[in-house]
Parts: sequence; C-alpha cells; structure tokens
Amino acid sequence: MTLNHFIEFFNSADHWKTLIAIGSFFISGCSFFFSRKSWSDTYRPIVTVRVATQTSGNIATTLNLIVENFGNRPALNIKLSVDSNKLKSALLKNPDDSDRKAIERCFSDETIIPMLANGQSISNSFGRLNVQYDTSTLAGKLNDHKYRKQSDWKANTRLDITIKYENLEGKSYKDKMPILIATDQCFAGSFWNEPITSSAQL
Repeated sequence: MTLNHFIEFFNSADHWKTLIAIGSFFISGCSFFFSRKSWSDTYRPIVTVRVATQTSGNIATTLNLIVENFGNRPALNIKLSVDSNKLKSALLKNPDDSDRKAIERCFSDETIIPMLANGQSISNSFGRLNVQYDTSTLAGKLNDHKYRKQSDWKANTRLDITIKYENLEGKSYKDKMPILIATDQCFAGSFWNEPITSSAQL
C-alpha cells in the first residue's frame, strides 16, 4: 500500500468510523478486563493461620493453631503444609508420641478443611510449650529438669506455613505466612498478669 492509499484511507469518513468503532471495542474490552480483575481481587477469600494461647500458667502454655477467613467470600478445600524437616527439628517428643502426632496431623495430606465461611475461624490443639526457666539459679535448673521433657516444642521456633484453598468458582489460591511457636500474649517474652481480687475486696 502506497502513501497515497494511506492518505485516502484516513480521508474516508467510513474508515474513520471503523477505526473509532474498533478503538471503542478495545477500550471496552480493557475496561471489562480490569473491572473483572479488580472485582476478583476484592471479593475473594483470604485465609490466614496463626498460633494462639489456649491457657497459660507458671509451668506451661497450651497452644492452638487457628485458621481464619478474613475475606468476604467462602474458602473451600483449605490445606496446610510445612517443610517436614523444619517441623521435625522444632518438635521435641518422640515420633510415636500422641501429642506429636496430633500436631503433625494439622499438615497431613488427609487433613483438609472443606469450607470456611467469610468471617469464620476454626482451631486445633497445637501442643504445649513449657516455661523457659532461668538455669543460672538452682531453682531454675531443678524446674527446667523437671518440666523440660513435657514440652512439645522448641520455644520461639518460626515455621513457614503454606496455605492452599479455593473460592466458590474453583479458582485456586496459594499463600505462605510465618507462625511463631510462642504465646500470643506478648511479642518480646513478658506481659502483665491480671490483678487477683480477693473475695474480701468485693
């Protein structure tokens, strides 16, 4: 096509209408694509996992593993996984111990949460963490020797958990987030106890 043909093409009103129609269709398609993507990114399940304190005392803290859906749509077929070598390194009890097996089941291939509604959470027992005693004192050494073997975990271990799940349309999601094997009552190892009120003060 020569230069004159190009000039004739752009001078034609019909050709301009065709170009405008094609451009409008392209812009509409892009707008629909980005609107759909924005809707998909906004209206979706967002599943998280964290360690929470069940009970806490002067000897040990019992832990729960909590899975929550913070999104605005239900999540289906939720599966948790973790590096098996790192999990083994973090656990203290023997492989045949029932408490250890209960922890490992949280990440087994057979363990799948079928559905978690938006705003819903579910939990599972996640072992026990003993108080870390100051072994520089005799009392601390005695307590550490007495209670150390009862702990399921090495304290303050970090594990990276992979979460796989789907939305109602079958779209798959995969996220990774860290958990810390510690009480969630503090982040640096200390917190205030609630004051004890005697019956005489009531």
